[in-house]
Amino acid sequence: MMNRRNTIFFSSHNKYNSRTCHCNQNHTHDSALEAHYCDQLAVLVKAGEIKSYRTQVRYPLKMNGITITTHIVDFEVVDNDGKLQIHEVKGFATREWAIKHKLFLQCYPDIEYIVVRDSSSNRMQGLKELARKNKRRKPWESI
Repeated sequence: MMNRRNTIFFSSHNKYNSRTCHCNQNHTHDSALEAHYCDQLAVLVKAGEIKSYRTQVRYPLKMNGITITTHIVDFEVVDNDGKLQIHEVKGFATREWAIKHKLFLQCYPDIEYIVVRDSSSNRMQGLKELARKNKRRKPWESI
């Protein structure tokens, strides 16, 4: 009989139920959506649409000279004009990300911050909202 106290369990999912994936450039990403977006950025670099990009870049978020936290962005993109952009791939937004996003905008106002949304999560949110409305609806009311 195996003692459960000495057993280590590994999970391939994180707390948001997404799996870590690798893109064609062999970068490790937190989700398949992020890996797919990385592949799209690589195509844009080859096509000459953007100059370069980096993954998982750390930005310290400082207020009044004190580092409050660090925001790790998904992609730091440099366009052909040398302008810096942040591309954040989101299936859904958490409270922690929303706070860090607002802090980032305050600390780095000159950097454009682009949020790339997953269309399936938007559809899912719409379905959840519809289900919530239908739950409150009386059986005799029409849809």
